[in-house]
Amino acid sequence: MSTIYLKEVRLNGTEVQVLDLFRYRHFWFDAERVAVETSKGWDVFEIVKWEELSEVPTLLVRHIGRLSSLPVEVAG
Repeated sequence: MSTIYLKEVRLNGTEVQVLDLFRYRHFWFDAERVAVETSKGWDVFEIVKWEELSEVPTLLVRHIGRLSSLPVEVAG
């Protein structure tokens, strides 16, 4: 598998952004949360649904917060 897309959606179904997970530094907190490093810091997402409608898997996610950096025990 070469890529996984993160598709951020709002509660009303509006698509906000799509990120190719393998083009960004990322950290999996657990099976339900992932942090992705962007120009604004680390955006933390909650995974809502996993879709495999095409050959590229897509995670539908909800933005739950932003960190300026990862905690030392995580980043270390």
